[in-house]
Amino acid sequence: MHHHFVIVAGALCLSMSLQLHASPPFFLPGDAFFSGRINTRVNPDRPKDESLLLHYQHPDGYAGMYKWTVGTSRLRLTGLTADVWKVWEKASNELRRYDPETLVVVRPRDGESDEEMIEENPLSVFVYPKTFDITKFRPFMRYNENWPEECTALGVPHEDQFLPTFYRDSEHREWRDAKYVPALPVTLAGPDSGRKIRIPSAGGLGDSKSRPADTLEPATYPYDQAQIVLINQAKLRDLKKRNNPNLMPPKGSVIIVIQGMHWRECFSDGKNWTFTDPKGE
Repeated sequence: MHHHFVIVAGALCLSMSLQLHASPPFFLPGDAFFSGRINTRVNPDRPKDESLLLHYQHPDGYAGMYKWTVGTSRLRLTGLTADVWKVWEKASNELRRYDPETLVVVRPRDGESDEEMIEENPLSVFVYPKTFDITKFRPFMRYNENWPEECTALGVPHEDQFLPTFYRDSEHREWRDAKYVPALPVTLAGPDSGRKIRIPSAGGLGDSKSRPADTLEPATYPYDQAQIVLINQAKLRDLKKRNNPNLMPPKGSVIIVIQGMHWRECFSDGKNWTFTDPKGE
């Protein structure tokens, strides 16, 4: 595996005056995927319960800049046996051949805590139902035509609703194809999953009686019913930076698709995918 190293002295801090905007939802019923990140260096802490807890990845990054947020912020992917983890490791290592990891060493200011090594460019993980057909429909789109109704049902005022996308100007394709793309049928933990949540902020907005999103019980989905798409996080951000009428990653981009005990490399030519034969255990 290839590595790039960067040294960062001092603590990582975020200090800014936030203008609170209308609110993008986390995962909503009807969405085609749940997206998160996996740190390939740290994540081989394989949990004893054979699961992986994913925190939702917003297309626009930090969710705390918004005055409302609704939906399911965490997903527990279950059934990740030791053999499955081996497949994931091999698949992620394959992707790192094309997109090497960049490791950042963070040195704490107090001089007492240990240095921490983190991945600056973790892999993004998209969990789809295994019936999702990547040869017919573009990945990284929600394909949820009912998201305004879902937001309204969760208490977000109409004027505060919007749906950011990973691509620029992909809304027409998402709405057009939504009825043909299967939703990810996660199991919600109960009434708290998707409950309206106020995010505390420097501007004083926020309900101190509401629990932050990460204290809510995660939704669950079994790995044996899933199809996993891995992409380098930097490549994912590039989707929105460029004029992209074909709604595809740039030419030469690589993603990995994992299903069960096998994976495939998928190469973009800017218009279509080319797939390798399945690899696996």
